[in-house]
Amino acid sequence: YREMLAIDRLNGSEPRLNTAYGLNNLASLLQDRARYGEAAALFEESIRMRVALLGDSSDNAQRVRLNLAQMHLQAGDPMAARALLDAVRERLPAAPADNPRMWLDLWRREAEWMLEQEQPVTAIERLRQALQLSGEAGIDGWRELELSIELARVQGRQSDQRCRQTLAAVQTRIDAETLPLRRARALLAEGQCALAESSPLQAAAAFDRALALVTPGLPISNHWVQQLRTARASVPL
Repeated sequence: YREMLAIDRLNGSEPRLNTAYGLNNLASLLQDRARYGEAAALFEESIRMRVALLGDSSDNAQRVRLNLAQMHLQAGDPMAARALLDAVRERLPAAPADNPRMWLDLWRREAEWMLEQEQPVTAIERLRQALQLSGEAGIDGWRELELSIELARVQGRQSDQRCRQTLAAVQTRIDAETLPLRRARALLAEGQCALAESSPLQAAAAFDRALALVTPGLPISNHWVQQLRTARASVPL
């Protein structure tokens, strides 16, 4: 990806969308390895290229802004994340039904921000709002699954008795084709539900299975690996 960008610059070429996609993908890989400074620079470059090619209000540019917002949250910079979330919100149509996929993506990231700001009740409300829009707009697939996983995780942390009901809906959607990290996050939610039900052995088993899914491919510094390790260490055995 870096070579593609270097060739474009050397040749004086106009930005190419494939290069912008590549930069976003490389930034995501660096984010997974907690190399946040390098990742941020590439996300920002990808945004600039997409804006030049497709316009500042294009969905294409907004998606990378949301990716960068998530990265800032993981890096411990909620103010930078909030600024990006607000920038995306300003560029979306006022009615969520006019662009439901982008509103779903925004609400999911806003819920993550709320959770980091110790606002779990508000985060649950935002995730429920997103799931309602998903149903009304007929949007299925990974977006709805991600929202449900996140809702179950937050409910578990809050000892919300509806956690198990949400998790049951998630588990019907998980299969061998589901990405390992997504499966691990579902197991994180399962473990947190078990802790809320005072079932530490079940929680420990879920956290251990989740760690076994992600540790072969992700470093200890990864945000989600850290979340899982912290959750596992909190189990009162």
